[in-house]
Amino acid sequence: MKTPSWLPVNDMKWTNIFGGPAGKNEFFIPAGTCVDGPLRSTGSGYIAGEVNGDLDIGQKLTILKGGVVTGHIVAGEIELSGTLRGHVRRCGKITLRDGAVIRGNIVADEIYAEKDTDIEGAIIKSPKPVSLYPVKNEGEATTGTDPEPADHSPSPGNQEAWF
Repeated sequence: MKTPSWLPVNDMKWTNIFGGPAGKNEFFIPAGTCVDGPLRSTGSGYIAGEVNGDLDIGQKLTILKGGVVTGHIVAGEIELSGTLRGHVRRCGKITLRDGAVIRGNIVADEIYAEKDTDIEGAIIKSPKPVSLYPVKNEGEATTGTDPEPADHSPSPGNQEAWF
């Protein structure tokens, strides 16, 4: 199969959604494909379709133009040309390309944004993970759930987690 011309990597052979390009630790979700639920990979991945769920990617995650992720992301590196509706909880380096849209907070060591990037949320440059959610009273159990990705307004009692 010929590699799509819009894909930023040369000489790839696609096998399936998780068999991915050129290696065992890469995946590709093509345009027109929707994945519901969390996704975890120790390798890298490319998203041209839609993912509804949290992502935990060990290496580089590339969300291509037209790709949409609704969920939170932890990744070694992110390159965003599409849309993210959720928080980047932890990332070594994030690059936001022209036309990228993010509706959520970003926590990263290095942050690069091109001219026409649309960001609605807090940007936190930090080499360590930062909690974006309030902690319950000491000894009280938490539910482990997060607010909906569209809810990125800090609550009055949680200002320190946002700035």
